[in-house]
Amino acid sequence: ISLLGLALSLPHTPFYHTAGKVKSKPPKNIFQNPYSSVAFQANICYIKKNIWYALQKTLKGGIAIAKKDPDFPTRQKLIETAISAFLEKGFALTSYHMISTAAGVGISSLSNYFPSKEDLLLLLVERMAGYQLENISELFSGKPSLFAYCAEIAVELTLCEQDDKARELYVAAYSLPKTLDFIKQFSYKKSMALLGDRFPDWTEQDFYEIEIATTAIVFGFLMERCNARFSVKQKINRTLDNLLKLYDVGAEEREEVIAQVLDLDLNDCAEKIMAWVLEKERVKSADYLQNGG
Repeated sequence: ISLLGLALSLPHTPFYHTAGKVKSKPPKNIFQNPYSSVAFQANICYIKKNIWYALQKTLKGGIAIAKKDPDFPTRQKLIETAISAFLEKGFALTSYHMISTAAGVGISSLSNYFPSKEDLLLLLVERMAGYQLENISELFSGKPSLFAYCAEIAVELTLCEQDDKARELYVAAYSLPKTLDFIKQFSYKKSMALLGDRFPDWTEQDFYEIEIATTAIVFGFLMERCNARFSVKQKINRTLDNLLKLYDVGAEEREEVIAQVLDLDLNDCAEKIMAWVLEKERVKSADYLQNGG
């Protein structure tokens, strides 16, 4: 079970766990209005708190805990090396041996930490998801939850059009079993947090089943390259329109939200997200070295 997936499924999250199905209705005093920026901030706050709770409970991840781990420097070096190689050469052209050599770590040691390239990609996807949760409230502060849901997907599509290597990473993440499972698990629970108040009678299973379809839609459009007849804005518009239909959002509201998203400087948002990921990894290592483990 992924760490972030665990964080979003803990019993103290804002969802009611019952025998069999899990009700998604959050406490009314916090999530009264799904369009409220306060509600959006509260949802993100709950998710972030639960992630940290899971880090503490499992004694994995987190700089404070990592400092007590003698394997942290080697593991972090491998992670940084893999991320750099994936972004520079692409996932397919980055070999296991290449990561081992660049990091100065033997193949056997690398396999002890990460048995396959997919395991390294899974960790990158998990961290990117966590970093986006940290960054999303800053980028889309004061916006309603539905807007934030759409904007994040729009940024993802924009990033993949900006950078072929990033696109390849996303394609691999949506194609490989471990990473695809994490994406679905993480995404449906995030959707519950952001959109749960719109559907008070939906269960966790309802959100999961919708996520099967939304994942397929996003991946399908992500695979389709833009050209003179199919611009990035057209791709984003069509993707979001189909996703919002699955959530029974009316035509007028769909048009309004999508128009607001398309008014964003999506290229700038995409660049900030990627810079945020790289900076967070650099800070992890710098903090460890500065504080001496």
